[in-house]
Amino acid sequence: MKLGQCLNLMAKSKIVNFQNLLLLGILVLALFLRLWGLEGLGLPRIGYVDDEPAIADSALEMLRQDSLVPHWEIGDLPVYVQAWAGKLIFAAHRINPAEIPTYRETISAQKISASVIGVPYSLPEFYFWGRVSIAVMGGFSVVIVYFIGKAIKSNTIGLISAFFLAVTSLHVEYSHYL
Repeated sequence: MKLGQCLNLMAKSKIVNFQNLLLLGILVLALFLRLWGLEGLGLPRIGYVDDEPAIADSALEMLRQDSLVPHWEIGDLPVYVQAWAGKLIFAAHRINPAEIPTYRETISAQKISASVIGVPYSLPEFYFWGRVSIAVMGGFSVVIVYFIGKAIKSNTIGLISAFFLAVTSLHVEYSHYL
């Protein structure tokens, strides 16, 4: 089969069409905006976002106790995502979670007040891969918005809604942190 015939066959199929290519482009844009610059956002220093150290500490405590119960009052999904990412990091580095201090332990050991931001952290990968997981989830949320818009009105509304979510600065910013 020649290349032209393959492209013609793909163009006739229901999987590859202009709207799906637009959605794929919007998804790539959303992922790019959310993953771009993640490493430079304060790592290896932590504490720039109030909830991030508390979420990571809760996930680290879960890993230390080998428990599935997060000690977090707001919402558990970020804690579980961070625990999953941490489990992979600790397995890759062959580190026992008990060897890594929590944010609270770090600031008390260095006699730093809790109001100080930018505390150096001993294993920045623990935060980085949690941030990557959250960024990917934030990027894929544009696909969910597309399907909601498509179900409510039409493909065009779904694509427009997905695009606006993909470039909304607040959604992009909060997809950078735990």
